[in-house]
Amino acid sequence: MDEIVLESGIPLEVVPVTTTTVYNNMGADDPLMVSSHGDINRKWLRVEGGNYLKFAAPVWLMHNNPGERIFPCYETL
Repeated sequence: MDEIVLESGIPLEVVPVTTTTVYNNMGADDPLMVSSHGDINRKWLRVEGGNYLKFAAPVWLMHNNPGERIFPCYETL
């Protein structure tokens, strides 16, 4: 996997094959949201712009800015 495409306000479950690292390439005021549940009405963690998220278990990702966003990512063994 080399990129993740997110639509605004729509949670996407990402199931990694190995350890995956995602870079939030949005601006400083544009967080990438992450959770283990995918429920938009519950709490989500924020990955601020310019930071990375590293995970080896399934997670749900979401962003709330208008439009589609593409996030670069890579998997490591």
